[in-house]
Amino acid sequence: MKPEQYNKIAEDYHNKRKYPWRDLQNYINALDPLVRNELLKGTCLDLGCGNGRNFKIFKSKENRLVGLDNSIEFIEIAKNRIENFSPKSQNTIDLIVSDMNNLPFRRNTLKNIFSIASLHHVRGKATRKKLVSQIYKILISEGYFFLTLWRRWQKRFRKYFLIDYMKLKLVPSYKKSQKKVGLLEFGDKFIPWTVPKDNITIRRFYHFFSKKEAESLLENFAIKSLDFEGGPNNKDNLFILTKKP
Repeated sequence: MKPEQYNKIAEDYHNKRKYPWRDLQNYINALDPLVRNELLKGTCLDLGCGNGRNFKIFKSKENRLVGLDNSIEFIEIAKNRIENFSPKSQNTIDLIVSDMNNLPFRRNTLKNIFSIASLHHVRGKATRKKLVSQIYKILISEGYFFLTLWRRWQKRFRKYFLIDYMKLKLVPSYKKSQKKVGLLEFGDKFIPWTVPKDNITIRRFYHFFSKKEAESLLENFAIKSLDFEGGPNNKDNLFILTKKP
């Protein structure tokens, strides 16, 4: 999705999702204390931070937190949110407007990277591979990469993807028609976000992941845990904790 589209939904998104994601907080709290301590130490990146709703989860006394997003409107909201932190914490939170596909960091500089509900907005297998390769390069050795992805076979969308799969197999013209509208792969779908105040609806791109596909994408990392978590059915997302060898 282009930055200008995110800009259009930023205020409405913030009004609806201004608090930390509870499922994420519960997951972090349940981690082994030693792992949690390492995860929240050093220079950490919240990749695709949006309105900064999860800064409270990721900010600790032991780290410097960098929030990165391609939307200036989201970053402005995140900037205002930082004002609620202590002066010391404010001085160790940085915000960057940048595209995820061109990360402005040198090799081996970040201790940990968090990608919460962001990587599944990246279109195309090759582009996602390139992004994960960048993440690998900028992490230090033994650094953590923690990400969440929407799960393909969650109950809410299972019927849609079953029908989609059958059409791809049985209707020769279907794949071509999907590509025409920007749905290049099995697992791609547009999810609408409506802003009632402005009477607009933005189609947000998602790539829904299978477990096998996520594991393949992260093949260069050591996967420490992969769990089905969160959402209305408590297993609608993939929560994946990985480590750079």
